[in-house]
Amino acid sequence: MLFNREPSVIEGARFGRLTVQHISGKTPYYTKIWQCICDCGSVRNVQQGALTTGRTQSCGCLQRERVTTHGMTNTPEFKVWRGMLNRIFHPKPRDLQNYADRGISVSDEWKDSFEVFYRDMGPRPSPKHSIERIDNDKGYCKENCKWATAPEQHANKRTNVVIELEGTRLISSEWSRLLGGRAALVRQRLQHGWPVERALTTPSRRALKEKLNVTTA
Repeated sequence: MLFNREPSVIEGARFGRLTVQHISGKTPYYTKIWQCICDCGSVRNVQQGALTTGRTQSCGCLQRERVTTHGMTNTPEFKVWRGMLNRIFHPKPRDLQNYADRGISVSDEWKDSFEVFYRDMGPRPSPKHSIERIDNDKGYCKENCKWATAPEQHANKRTNVVIELEGTRLISSEWSRLLGGRAALVRQRLQHGWPVERALTTPSRRALKEKLNVTTA
């Protein structure tokens, strides 16, 4: 059954390999579904948002070509690439605030080609490495990404508090480890307005108590 053919600028437009023919339905949330014809001749119904955001650019033949030409479908690097695309173009609800809602994107070069992604990133150094954005406010591209371990990525989180003392800049957890303290205690002290040096160097009550016990034993 053909749904009401209301006029729209999207009709007749091209998105990747797809040419929009006419509206063919709507989702329960009133998102338009368009009948499209692919360059390979296949017909496919696609939601309007998938077309306009670039998530769907063919009937599926484009992805099949990408997968079969490079022969790396089962490699860790390919899985990282697919995971990156899924976070941006097919996000789970919990991922929206960290990616789509912040405008995080993938460069056209990487979005359209695993081969280019692999050329730019190179082999994953070890199973402990994953892709990291150097500047968390920018998207996935050659200039802003590198392989990093979990501790390295933790040190680059947006929520980290960077503290400078005597010309050295470290996050609070690194200062805490360096000085034998606890990260949570350092953060709590800073939140209560303690001066940086005092927050980092003052022993905890527990440490003082243990030291006192050792001294008087």
